[in-house]
Amino acid sequence: MKTLKARKVKVDKVVIDLPLIETYESAWNAIAETPEQAANLRARSELMRQIAAIVKDSGWTQLEAEIWKPTIWRAAMSCGLSTR
Repeated sequence: MKTLKARKVKVDKVVIDLPLIETYESAWNAIAETPEQAANLRARSELMRQIAAIVKDSGWTQLEAEIWKPTIWRAAMSCGLSTR
């Protein structure tokens, strides 16, 4: 959800009207064009955090993680997550 806020700031006894500031619930909402797209971006972000944690906890090298990448993405797609 986007909200607009107007602000007035007092600087050296002068009140300045600042332009409207758009605020969002999350960065994903700010860059997405639809709520569905924002939800997809949040899910993909969480998936990447979980994958990074698995790679780190497993002690895999970058090459080992790269070998598993197609399997990981197939699993994500089978859960209905868009990878594009």
